[in-house]
Amino acid sequence: MEYGESLEDTVGREVREEVGLKVKNIRYYGSQPWGFAQNIQVGFVCELDGSDNITLDCSELYQADFFSREVVKNERGTSSITGQMIQDFMDCRDVSLYRIDREKYGRLFGRTSQKAGSMGYTVYLPDKEPLYEAFTRQEVYLNRNLDPEYPVMACGIYEGEQIEMMILLWSIPFERMTIGEANRLVVISKMIQKAVERSAAYYDLLKNEKYQDEGPVLKAEEFEELVVTYHEAGEKGLTEYILLQVVFAEGGMENAGSIIAGILRHTDYIGYRDDGHLFILLTSTDRKGCGLVQNHLAQKGIRTVIREEIGL
Repeated sequence: MEYGESLEDTVGREVREEVGLKVKNIRYYGSQPWGFAQNIQVGFVCELDGSDNITLDCSELYQADFFSREVVKNERGTSSITGQMIQDFMDCRDVSLYRIDREKYGRLFGRTSQKAGSMGYTVYLPDKEPLYEAFTRQEVYLNRNLDPEYPVMACGIYEGEQIEMMILLWSIPFERMTIGEANRLVVISKMIQKAVERSAAYYDLLKNEKYQDEGPVLKAEEFEELVVTYHEAGEKGLTEYILLQVVFAEGGMENAGSIIAGILRHTDYIGYRDDGHLFILLTSTDRKGCGLVQNHLAQKGIRTVIREEIGL
């Protein structure tokens, strides 16, 4: 956003700058947490106002085009805002998004239904050979055998050769498993990839301001804002998390952060709250997963207790 802009103003300007189109009737769709404190992902819908001639800014976008679709009237389930918008755009009721940890572990980021989350909170990709092979080749996965264990269609989001996220679609009819639909999913993945890159760049610029003594522990203001954002999103059914308080550290609290960071996923966070206590925010985690983390921490001499839990 630029100084003096509303969110709607920003949408109009960004669309003009990146695809050369003028839009009207800009309407707020929803929002969700986006990775870091002082970041939020916001969705809007709008209508074309005038010429449909696209002028692509290749430094910002990989591809842009128009796609027709029917309005989805099915009732939505819980999900991330990204999942909801993919649900609408791809006419697919069951959508899930996973963030990739250490190149091989998928961590559930958002889902639109129980079915969409049927692979669980954590997926070890090499065990899902057809998916893993497609992602290794950076291809769209098509489940032509309609194996119920796998999504009907899936696509990875990459940074260079490394996969960062994956989009899974679970309820597309067989007749729509076409090259055109696969290309449409690729376009969506490129849009999400650009948003991830922007957020990461912004985060790197402010990294020294956010962390305690350049370590892995967020400062109180940054961590508190992150917790509040996740809490609000969780109350709306858009995400799930468990908040742990560190109540004892054998080597002292000042050394606990680096030990904890070595155990957590890159999708989890460590930080101080306003009361001065050290906390851990476990995202997309259930009691079982939380218990495993607590056991690992206990083996390192760090004792924790659950202070807040919101699940889907």
